[in-house]
Amino acid sequence: MRVCRFLSLLVLLSVAAGCGTDGPQLVLHTSPGDAEVIVDGFVHPGPSPHTIAFKVAGRFQLEVVKDGFQPVQMWITLNNGQRLEQSIELIRATSQIATGPLTPDDPNPPVEPIPPASPPEPVAQFTLNLSTSPAGATAYLRRPG
Repeated sequence: MRVCRFLSLLVLLSVAAGCGTDGPQLVLHTSPGDAEVIVDGFVHPGPSPHTIAFKVAGRFQLEVVKDGFQPVQMWITLNNGQRLEQSIELIRATSQIATGPLTPDDPNPPVEPIPPASPPEPVAQFTLNLSTSPAGATAYLRRPG
């Protein structure tokens, strides 16, 4: 009888400590490989691929950043026991174009900012074809402004 009570208590303690459940896992491949991965404000250091184990299921904010590249921000939802493998390729940030003659001895050539593009003409209807990897990923479309 004592052995049964001891085993019941041991099982109860292991479940309460999270040992009885499989938390979700995210495996994130980034390009460039040294991009910084941030989940809910916490930096996950190291080179790609990043393997991040979560203690509980839920919705998490994911950011991938690197100087000189456009940051990527998204929300991911993970279930207990789920293993999600995702690849994110950062795009180089738009740089300014130098105008005027460039000379080798001028360390600071004149730079003129690129003017913003004019908005496209509104259309009455449009079609958007979208494929995601992995299949079934959620995408959001926002109207500018």
